[in-house]
Amino acid sequence: MGGNYFEASEYRIMDINLCGVDIHIPDGEIAINVSGGADSALLLYILMKYSPHKVIAVTSGNIGIDNCNTIPATQVVNKVVELTDNYSVEHSITYMREFDGRKAVNESLVADENIKLYYLGITSNPSEEVVKTFNCAEHGEEDRYPSEERPVWRRDGAIYIPFYNIDKSKVAEMYDYLGITDTLFPLTLSCTKNRDGTHCDNCWWCSERKWAFGRLV
Repeated sequence: MGGNYFEASEYRIMDINLCGVDIHIPDGEIAINVSGGADSALLLYILMKYSPHKVIAVTSGNIGIDNCNTIPATQVVNKVVELTDNYSVEHSITYMREFDGRKAVNESLVADENIKLYYLGITSNPSEEVVKTFNCAEHGEEDRYPSEERPVWRRDGAIYIPFYNIDKSKVAEMYDYLGITDTLFPLTLSCTKNRDGTHCDNCWWCSERKWAFGRLV
């Protein structure tokens, strides 16, 4: 599970392997988008557990649900600090009226020369056979379906998406392996319908979460 730094073209990188998933951590300051969901919460935990450098956790309010994701995102950051005993973290929250504000935040992080790498906790959808069993009208984001392996690096290596080719069942496996299913997972929020920070149990995101973890909370 551990890793050692090795020399890359621009900076040293630590290579971590968890449950068969490779995660690269550069020797320097890093940033991560923390949405309040289970995927980015897991990735934040891994980064804060293994990186000896400052981690910048960035949360953009979800305008579709009245920015209510900022509450679980804050709870996630606080819990990860507690679990890892790592206080070298900065949590930045941006409240937005329009979606373009999120793009501007991402662009500013990519352009920041002090940040070695910007992480996104995006996963792949379950297979279409699994999705057909979901009791909901939605079908998830089309670009997340695992029809082919997708590149985990964007913007010439400035953005890194280590979970891009795994689905949420592998995320659940890593939660169990790291022993944080009962401590961190219950604080996360996947639902995009309810505006009170709870799970509706009938949208696509709730269905995916329940399929992977066997429970919503």
